[in-house]
Amino acid sequence: MKNLFIVIAILTSIACTQDSDIKIIEVNKSVDEEITNRALKEACESWLISKENIELFFNSLISITSEEVHYKYYNLPCSYDGNLIKDSQEFSFYLNAGGWVVLKGADGNQSYYISTNEELNEVFLMEEE
Repeated sequence: MKNLFIVIAILTSIACTQDSDIKIIEVNKSVDEEITNRALKEACESWLISKENIELFFNSLISITSEEVHYKYYNLPCSYDGNLIKDSQEFSFYLNAGGWVVLKGADGNQSYYISTNEELNEVFLMEEE
């Protein structure tokens, strides 16, 4: 019975992922060159997130405030930024290694988000406190 549940969960996850309305256009990694902490610098340099995981992240967003980003999440000196299309609109994004993202629309408005997909927690360098 437990195996059946796992198979159903995997198939549901695949089906949800395939119906994605997110298209990543461009992705670039950025690491602050002025990092003085050696361990943090090594962690940032080795941090990788796949395009598929970025799409998974964007398919499970919940909105947060800039204050929540400041007080509840790490703002690390490594990130991915780029452009994507969601619901037929183009956005630029800044995905921080601390597990949060800023989406900015063509109108200049920006919003902060985190992902509800717990499988992605291990992808980021720090989790919520």
